[in-house]
Amino acid sequence: MTKLSPSDRKNRCNPTEKQNDEVYDALGSYSESFRPLIELLGENERCEIALLDLPNDRFLYCRRKAGCVLNYFFNNTFPESFGIDFFLSQLEPGDVRFVTETKTRTHEYLMALPANQRQQYRLTIDFCRKIAERKFSRAMLHALTLTANDDGSVWIVMFLLLPISENNRYTPSMRSFCNRHDRKQLLFPKSDEHTIYFTDRQRETIQLSSGGLIAKEIAQRLSIKFYTTNHHLCNCRKRMHISTNGQMVYYYNCVVQI
Repeated sequence: MTKLSPSDRKNRCNPTEKQNDEVYDALGSYSESFRPLIELLGENERCEIALLDLPNDRFLYCRRKAGCVLNYFFNNTFPESFGIDFFLSQLEPGDVRFVTETKTRTHEYLMALPANQRQQYRLTIDFCRKIAERKFSRAMLHALTLTANDDGSVWIVMFLLLPISENNRYTPSMRSFCNRHDRKQLLFPKSDEHTIYFTDRQRETIQLSSGGLIAKEIAQRLSIKFYTTNHHLCNCRKRMHISTNGQMVYYYNCVVQI
């Protein structure tokens, strides 16, 4: 894989019309396997991308698109020693332990798998970054293995960062670790309030809500009571720490689109 100089990495932080090509360049020979995903992300004007060389603990590339919504999570000046500690330093202090423990557990799980199976899994973390007194920027981070070998000496991870809200009140960090194909939740209990999880019925309800249906119409479509529909919607909003159905639909789409 081509190594980028510090000056190259700084230059590549500036959004350009050739951003997708830059991702392909940074991925080198691994780019073709992820071309559909990269093309999808290229259409998302609010998604930031970074590539992490995990064994050497340094980022090879980053692309900002969310801008002021995330308050430039990836700094304007790309640090020469830009590793996972930089990410942790951006978190609300109370969340660092939670995120570190999450990273450790998922890393141990993936290391126990053959290298060619690690691409099947996705780690998601919902976190807050303090931007002012009692004001936080809330974001969702997806981490996916692009390529790895069995001894761990090669391990490239793609970070995808999506803004949830800015000037937000603090919300506790949440997490999810799943198989990307069947969405099966692993490692973290579904019942845990810090686990991002939706029941099948909640998924149906949110998807119908995203299509513009109101609670009464959703109840009729699913042949359930109006009260039950409201109960599903309320539980979803409460679990996501969100107040409106529109925010709920956006949050859900951030979770499932990757």
